This record gives sequence, structure tokens and C-alpha cells, in this order.
Amino acid sequence: MASIKDRWTTLDSARTTILERARDCARLTLPHLLPPLGHTEDMRLPIPWQAHGATCVRNLAGRLALTLFPPNLPFFRYGLAEYLKASDPALRSTWDMIRDGHRIIEKSVTTFFDTHGWRIATVDAAESLIAVGNILLNRDEMDRMRTIRYDRYVVKRDAMGEPYEIIVKETKCFTTLPQEVQDAILPEVKKQGKAPDEKLPIDIYTHVYLNREDSHWYQRQEVMGVPWAGGEGHWPEADCPWIPLRFTALGGEDYGRGLVELTLGDWRSLESFYIDLAEIAAAMAKIIPLVNPSGLTSIRDITRAGSGVPIPGRADDITFVNINKLADVQFMLAMSERIEQRLGRAFLLNSSIQRQGERVTAEEIKFMAKELENAFGGTYTLLAEDWQLKIVNLAIASLKRDPRFPKVSPQLRPQVITGIAGLGKDTEMSAIDEFASRLQLLDPQQRNVKAGAVLRKTADAAGLIPSDVVKTDEELADEIAAEQQAATAQALGPEVVKGMMDPKNPMNAPQAPGGINQ
Repeated sequence: MASIKDRWTTLDSARTTILERARDCARLTLPHLLPPLGHTEDMRLPIPWQAHGATCVRNLAGRLALTLFPPNLPFFRYGLAEYLKASDPALRSTWDMIRDGHRIIEKSVTTFFDTHGWRIATVDAAESLIAVGNILLNRDEMDRMRTIRYDRYVVKRDAMGEPYEIIVKETKCFTTLPQEVQDAILPEVKKQGKAPDEKLPIDIYTHVYLNREDSHWYQRQEVMGVPWAGGEGHWPEADCPWIPLRFTALGGEDYGRGLVELTLGDWRSLESFYIDLAEIAAAMAKIIPLVNPSGLTSIRDITRAGSGVPIPGRADDITFVNINKLADVQFMLAMSERIEQRLGRAFLLNSSIQRQGERVTAEEIKFMAKELENAFGGTYTLLAEDWQLKIVNLAIASLKRDPRFPKVSPQLRPQVITGIAGLGKDTEMSAIDEFASRLQLLDPQQRNVKAGAVLRKTADAAGLIPSDVVKTDEELADEIAAEQQAATAQALGPEVVKGMMDPKNPMNAPQAPGGINQ
């Protein structure tokens, strides 16, 4: 098999222009997400002239992470195809009980996600997706999640956009490598005339590829051209611990484009305006007095005079340099404010969706924010398949190592209920609310409406367990019977009811087949 390093060099050289474009986007927002080529930890990063880019990216990243993975709430649920429920009456009648049983698994996955630090990697990944368009997630042997920077991995995708090959290049110190790796590469280190100490950087190449014949991912590692058996592994196709993400999916492209790149023209204009404003402000703030050489005022007296000290002279002999750029500054400020507001709307900043006015209602702001969030439906759809479902599969694969973990019915499949599904859920809830509000107008007695079904559907759309908040038909029948019995006892008196319920009462004695008491 060919060297992993040679394969990395081939794929990495083919995306030079793509990386340059992504670095330009990071430079205008968060430079640390994709530093310049050759940057090391002890070097300074470029500093943008404006902070609006960092504010927009961080704000949207937080929203994206909270929308896709809400804290303390399941972001998926197990579902069953509607045709299966329709074809099996017994399954349809017990569906609520089956759903309630799988809520334990859904809650366990959510708890696992929060307790293993996956949320930290989620926010980091969201920032990189928005700024540079790509990021790689990896779950290690300790079930920890980490992010791998865009320039440290390459990926190849098929015609449907599914990844089938990933190569990761990481650099570590010689002394941090496992002892067996150090022993294996020590001859090569000495051959190159290098000292095997903690200052020696070693490149580690990890090759992950999909074998479509058995639907498994395979991993192999190489250190200084030497294969390392300890870095080998394989997983089912759905449980691969390497997740390459992208913000947009374009046909025939292996990498995505971030939202910053989609609005790159405005970011470049805003940066240019801030640079010019800073230079003009510095020039305007510079005080340069001009003294008439033939006047009565002495330059020496001016330079030596302290504050409030009178000196002989005439005011007409002194003027100050004025660059007369106030009109230009006002124009650039107005343009930069318009660009900031336009970018703020694209990145869902609340301050940018509020119109200027004395009376702006909270409902108006909520409506405009909802409109903007609906515009991200396509992004949510892509991330639901590439990110959320794969996170669910990885978490369940880790939890299955515990033999006490409950088994999942093979007929059920995880379904994302946040992101694009959350937008649909809000629409469904709005429809249910409108229907419920019209019940009294359409049918005051509600005799032709399945009230129990409406309540269960409302609870399910709200993410609640229907059996916890909605009474079943059996519970409702028992309550009605108890109420009728209580009303009868109150009307006839407790002694009469007690006598009617007494087994010794001849009226309560068992009857013979002929219907005559024996």
C-alpha cells in the first residue's frame, strides 16, 4: 500500500487555493481558527481592525450549538415509519408505551453528551463551520470529543457528498509518543542526525478509509514512514469516530464554504472602512500649529509657555492644520453602519433586527428573528445528517459497552427533533394552538373532536412524555366511575351505598343459570 505521507501531499496540494480563501475569511473574523501558513504557537496572529466579525461568528456559533444540541433536552427521538404503525394495529395501540420506554435511551445519550465534554467541541466546531466552512470531529478511545483544524486534514467525498477517505496530519514531540513508537522510529531519527528529545517534532499521519464491500471504516497510522500497529482500527460505517463537517454542500466539491465567505464582499469593505477611519482619525487628532514667520508672535515663547501662562503675540499669527475630511468621515461611518447592520442580520444579531423607533414590541422582534432563523433551514438539514445523527450513533456505540444499557428495537430509527425539525415542530405547535383555540367556536360540546388525541399530539410536539401529562382512556374512565360513585354516595347516603355494596345483601348474591337466586 502506498505511503500515507505521499497521499497526503497529493490531496493537500490540490486545495491550496481553497485554504487561502478560508484563511482570508478567518483573518477578518477569528484568525486563530485558521492561522496563516507556517504559523506556530509563539508567533503573533493578524489582528482585524474591527471586532464585528468576532462578535457575529461567536453569536451565531452559540445559537447554532444551542439549536442543534439544546442543554438538558434530547435532540433526537426514536421513531417508527407511519406505514408500519398503520399495518400493525397491535403496534399502533402500544406505540405510546414503546416510545416511553425508549425515552430512557434518549435521556442517557443527552447526559452522555453533556458529561463527556462534547458540548465544548460542539461550540468550537460551530465557530469553524461559520468562519471557514469546514472542521473535523474525532472521538478518541476515552470517549472524548476533539476538533481538528481545517488545514490539518484532507477529505475525499463521492458523488453524493458522503466521505470515503480522510487523512489527518498531526505533529507531536518525540517524547510524548508511546514507547513502542519511539523505539520503531529511533533508527530513522538517528539516520537524519536529529536528537531524540522533547524538542523534536514528529509528524503522525492517520489514514481512514471506507471499504464499501463490508461497509466498514478502517484506520492505519504511519510515523516517519514506519507503520504503527497500535494505530489500526475498524468500525461499522455508521459508527466511524471521524466526522468531517461542512457548512454548505456543493456538488462535486469535497469541502464546504462558510457563511463568512458567502458574505466576504461586505467583510472586506468593512475592514477597509475601519482602516481608513483609523488613519483619518489619527491624522485629525494630530495637532500641528502654524506660526506666521513675519508676525509678532514668537515660536520660542509658544513652545516654552506652560498652561495658562500669558505671552506677547497676536492670535492671527497662529493657525492649525485642518485636513477637512469631516464629510468623508461621516460618509464612511454611515456606510460602515449599513454594512454592519446587513452583516448582523445575516449572522442573527438581535441588535440588527430591531428597527429604529420609539415603540418596538417584543413580538415584532420575535417575529423578525424567527424569519431570519427559518432562512437557515438548509444548513440545519445538512447538519442534521452529517452531524447530529452521527453524534447519536457514536454516543450509543459508546454506551453499548455497558451490558446494562437497554436494547433498541430494530424497527426504530433515531430522528432529529432540533434544528430543521425544530422549525417544523414550531409550525406544528402553532397549528395545534390555532386548532385548539377554535374548538370552542366550532363545537362547544367538543363531541366530534378527539380531545385525548389532540392533547397527546400537543405534548409530543412540545417534547414532553404524553403519558406524564395526559391521562389515558382507562385512567379517565376510572376517574369518571369514581366521580359517579361519589355522587351516588352523596345523594343516597353512605349507609345505603355501603349496604348496596355488601356481599351479604341478597341483591348482590350470585345467580343461577336460570336467573333465580339460590
